Amino acid sequence: MNTAITLAHRAVQLTGMTQVVLGLPLWTGRAPGVRTAHMMIGMGFVLALWALAGLAAGAGRGRRLAAATAGQGLVIPVFGVLHPRLLPRPGHWMIRLLHLALGVAGMVLAARLERAARRGAPRRARGDRAVPAGGVTVAGLALLCLGAPGPAEGQAAEPVAEVYVLSTLYRRHAEVPAYGHDTLRALIERVRPAAVVLDVSPRELRERTVHPSKAEYPEVIFPLLARHGYRAYPGEPDEPRFSEIVGRLGRALESFRAGQPAAAEADAGYEKATFAALAHHWRSPAEVNGALTDELLAARRHFQDRLAGTAVADAWRQWNAHAVGVIRRAVGENPGGRVLVLVGVENAALLRPALRELPGLRVVDMEDWIGASAQQHPVAD
Repeated sequence: MNTAITLAHRAVQLTGMTQVVLGLPLWTGRAPGVRTAHMMIGMGFVLALWALAGLAAGAGRGRRLAAATAGQGLVIPVFGVLHPRLLPRPGHWMIRLLHLALGVAGMVLAARLERAARRGAPRRARGDRAVPAGGVTVAGLALLCLGAPGPAEGQAAEPVAEVYVLSTLYRRHAEVPAYGHDTLRALIERVRPAAVVLDVSPRELRERTVHPSKAEYPEVIFPLLARHGYRAYPGEPDEPRFSEIVGRLGRALESFRAGQPAAAEADAGYEKATFAALAHHWRSPAEVNGALTDELLAARRHFQDRLAGTAVADAWRQWNAHAVGVIRRAVGENPGGRVLVLVGVENAALLRPALRELPGLRVVDMEDWIGASAQQHPVAD
């Protein structure tokens, strides 16, 4: 029996320390992909606690301490499921600390129970009286009952930050009266971001210079960075990666135009017609950032990918994959803060669904958010 108790305690130690190692990068948002492993190992930790409690109680050693350990094993998974909804931001860090503390308390209880069992302590061992029936378990259950649930943010994901993907129109801002520079400026300030991800390269961000087509940057975005001190991330790759992807895309499109001139002409006509139709649809910034716009532009991109071949599709995929990686880093480095992504309207149509697939993010529905915001703060351009 002593051997089984020792092995159960070793399992608690191993799974508990592994949980701490996995939980810290998950907490900071640096490794959202380990969430499933964290949950599975957490269940192993709980099962090991219950096994240790059952073995000790069955041997008649430290039954009250065993009951407290088993109860703690019940609190930990329940709290793990519910804690993303307790005490919404900015105070959610306290819930995370309590989640860690409950796990550490489980390891402490297990260590004390294992020592009591090995000593062959009587049923009312000194260790039992040190942990009353209430103890950590009742405190944890009380928090579960009293904690006010926040808004649901996904079925199993713990949001690290809210992500706002706001489409920009480059030169077309001047052609869309409902979404001019003043409106863009007002929306950015209304988000109140902790960090912004921009569709510029690191060099462009350092030098505050962009391609002339990105008129909103010198007019709106760069001045806002200076005024508010937003933490800014370049969403485009640095050299030589920038030139590698852009060069590959340019060569693939040139090959497409040379090898399939009729298809290339049809593709160009499709693009022109799509934006002409959208110009009539864009009567508000919400519609620029809406589902219909995303659907039309995503379809146009997929159409080009099918016509031009895998080289074009792969180049765009690598470009957007880099942007997603930067956004994830911004989220991880600004836990609990809003991350604003400013990106051209065509790429926004592909970034939004890609980000919604990631655990640990809550991608704000910009069409609804802008519509609600406009009712409270109308903006005249």
